[in-house]
Amino acid sequence: MAPLEARSALGHPAEALTDAREALSIAERLHHRGWTATAWRAIGLAHQCACDPEAALEAFRASLAHSANLDLFACWAAARAALACVALGRLAEAAPLVADALATGPALGRHEARGAAAALAVARADPSAPSLVSTAIESAESAGARHYLPALTALA
Repeated sequence: MAPLEARSALGHPAEALTDAREALSIAERLHHRGWTATAWRAIGLAHQCACDPEAALEAFRASLAHSANLDLFACWAAARAALACVALGRLAEAAPLVADALATGPALGRHEARGAAAALAVARADPSAPSLVSTAIESAESAGARHYLPALTALA
């Protein structure tokens, strides 16, 4: 997990947002697209941590806008935007984002993509939801990506 995301993961959204906005300022000043996409992701994570899915969605969409030809960042941004849409009950809007995340990302990004697919399936009461959740959990466990497990097991 990147240091920029750590404060959100630890449940400190105000500090996370401050750090992420500072990172965004630096990235924009340097005109560094990858760092800008990452900073927007961190802003989105801070908003998710603060239970503000609308602001998170805006940030993840900004990250996605800076992620052209950066497949990992695009995958993460699409997956997180989809999760924000699910939290907002905007399931039709989440569906193409999930599809993009699943199609775009490398193996590392697919953990979040599978999590978003599982969350969408659960929200839709899709019969495939238990299988999607199980697959996402097994994949995260086998890769040692344990930080995804609490959200995934909550879907089960």
